[in-house]
Amino acid sequence: LRPYTDDVLPSLGEQGVKNLVVVPISFVSEHIETLEEIDIEYRELALESGITNWRRSPALNTDPTFIDDMADMVADALSEPSQTITEACVANNVGNLELEPVSNQLEISSAGVGGVGFDDNLAYSSRMRKGEIFNG
Repeated sequence: LRPYTDDVLPSLGEQGVKNLVVVPISFVSEHIETLEEIDIEYRELALESGITNWRRSPALNTDPTFIDDMADMVADALSEPSQTITEACVANNVGNLELEPVSNQLEISSAGVGGVGFDDNLAYSSRMRKGEIFNG
């Protein structure tokens, strides 16, 4: 996402900003990028730029409400008809794409998804049957 944080921090310091709360909207969990890049590297750049009060909002991680909402979105998506790439782009207002037509006979295979020891029977047995309810 732009503008890049390392470009914005010096500019904010020049404008006299002293207090800054960073909300990493691209991340739903704490991991190496939030812990190293944001908490250490960007904090250091902010201090060098004159921003003296640096905070980062915590990520959602395994907050029960977030997990429940994600499970609901997955269940909803699974119950909706699938879309082609073109349909998804149109639905998301993405324009000017040069897409080539793809055969309607293509299916997603389990090749490369299962990993070591993957059993095709597992892929078939894990599919939801009519009438089953996804229970997060």
